[in-house]
Amino acid sequence: MICVRTPKYSVSINGSLYGYFKGGRGLRQGDPLSPTLFVIVMDYLSRHLSEIGSRVLFKHHRGCKTVKLNHLSFAGDLLLFCHGDLDSAKCLKDGLNHFQEVSGLSVNKDKSSIFFCNVPDDQKRNILDYMEFGEGYLPVKYLGMALISRRLTKEDCQVVILKITSRITSWNMKYLSYTGSSSGRKYGGIAWETVCQKKKSGGLGIKKVDLWNTAAVMKQVWIMLTNKCSLWPHWVIQNKLKKLSYLGITKPYKASWSWRNLVKLRSLAKDLFEYIVGNGRDTYFWFDPWVHGKSVLDTFPGISTKDADIPKDARTSDLIKNGNRILPDAADEVTLHVCEFIRNIFATNRQGNDKVMVLKKEFFTIKAAWNFLFLDSQMVSWSSLLWKGPSIPRYSSITWIAIQKGLNTRDKLFRWGSVNSPCCVLCNNEVETVSHLFFSSNFSDVVWRGVLRGCGILRSPLRWSREISWFARKFKGRSVSNRLCRLAFCAAVYFIWMERNNAIFKGCRPKDSDVIKKVRFAVCYCLNCPSDRSDLEVMQERVHLSSLGVISSWEYENSLVSYILVRLSVWWYDIIMRLLEDKQKRLPDIGMGQGRTTKQKERISAKIQRGFGGFSLFVILVFLFCLGLLLSLCPPASCGDFFFNGAPMMI
Repeated sequence: MICVRTPKYSVSINGSLYGYFKGGRGLRQGDPLSPTLFVIVMDYLSRHLSEIGSRVLFKHHRGCKTVKLNHLSFAGDLLLFCHGDLDSAKCLKDGLNHFQEVSGLSVNKDKSSIFFCNVPDDQKRNILDYMEFGEGYLPVKYLGMALISRRLTKEDCQVVILKITSRITSWNMKYLSYTGSSSGRKYGGIAWETVCQKKKSGGLGIKKVDLWNTAAVMKQVWIMLTNKCSLWPHWVIQNKLKKLSYLGITKPYKASWSWRNLVKLRSLAKDLFEYIVGNGRDTYFWFDPWVHGKSVLDTFPGISTKDADIPKDARTSDLIKNGNRILPDAADEVTLHVCEFIRNIFATNRQGNDKVMVLKKEFFTIKAAWNFLFLDSQMVSWSSLLWKGPSIPRYSSITWIAIQKGLNTRDKLFRWGSVNSPCCVLCNNEVETVSHLFFSSNFSDVVWRGVLRGCGILRSPLRWSREISWFARKFKGRSVSNRLCRLAFCAAVYFIWMERNNAIFKGCRPKDSDVIKKVRFAVCYCLNCPSDRSDLEVMQERVHLSSLGVISSWEYENSLVSYILVRLSVWWYDIIMRLLEDKQKRLPDIGMGQGRTTKQKERISAKIQRGFGGFSLFVILVFLFCLGLLLSLCPPASCGDFFFNGAPMMI
């Protein structure tokens, strides 16, 4: 306890520490022992309040009587519950005074309030005078959110909405919409259902908040069905379910909004959960899905619970006696068929507790529930063209919007009355559509011919849909050429769109040569400057790009020498690594003949390992020397050298 009794402090004034005095009580700020001591102290308070709940004069709150609950503790906050009478309030006051005498911690009366419900005014005044607290009214704020007994409305969340709105409006709005403003009517947006689809299905992979919230709430249902010993499930079972099955209760119209919405999820819970019957004490016979993942009523919809003479709250263990399943006499053919089916299929000598399985697993995860609730649409063929790495997000995003026909081209703007002419600004000949802008105009035709020729594709550009389908089908792999072609496609679409915007908003004259230079630079930069790949992979891609003419800033004489040296260094590196791996694999067999003791073998193995380490270091140093010589002869191109100077482009 020395660290508790001897804390010392100093005061910081204008960045300098002054004084060094001993503390009278408490710990140093940030002391890792503080949370442990706090838990120990609050545990004593919790046990003392539980003891107060067993007193004769104390009366529990109506909703807490069955579980004997009179307090809840959340970090530094404490909630006390009791009946609205003075004797119960006195018991709680005595408990707080006792805790103050023992620990020295007192209640902050200015921050404490009492909330009443259906309590007479004279009784209310007596309680307030004795407790010396103020009266509180719902809703109250806790951790920034409103606590209220009814459904949350827009007015209750208005403070949070204003904070989020003020944060968003402080951002640069031109990155959030085409118009650069968060107000006004919007046209031509892509459907939210499409945006929330997975990337392989043509969306952006953004999760729906309501669906994700449903998956998260389903975890509360799973806790209620499995962990019945904890406080919240125990309270729900005693006060809401009242010994009935969650899947079999009727819809409570007079219950709270949160409980009514929890009951609405029963149809999803039936498909998500499956009961594995053990001793049958936790499984309800009629409503729980223990018959091959379905309940008895769902498996046999024609059966009547009244005619079967089995109570609605019956457990499967109630129908087992001396290891045999006891079922009442059948009143009709349907009931007889159900009884015979259960007797023949399900054994009665199972041991252990009942289990609630979630999609054939014993543990619940929100991710698994979301995948179950989310309905995948049909996969699209062009998803790998946009999102398969390496990719530049803004290039892929603009290409995705173009494929989804969400770009505000001039034909749409003309229909909406935003512009006076639908003609394309790049050629001034035809109506500007997505297909015309990116492939049919003379400007885009020149750009695409250069891009295709640089990718080693010797043909004319196809139509918009045909070109997307061809690129997506042809370049699926992870080779350097496939990466280059995918990047070039998305970069070309992006820079054609940017050139079109510059011509409209800045009055710049569109130049196809500038677009080609930008596409070339973007591809080279992305393929040569990654941070998540090894140096060997970067070197191999440089070699391939050099052979394609991408890295063309080196002189012609040096480019041939560099190509040969890089190829030789990579080939030599692979041979050395294979030799080292083979030598390491054969180490246990060297000098380990018969007749040697274990210590002798260990000494021999240690010597071999030291010799192998020295040899490996020598090989690595020689390789680094050769690589440095290579770089000195042929220095790598800088980013600025990726541009070409008026020569015929080769990407």
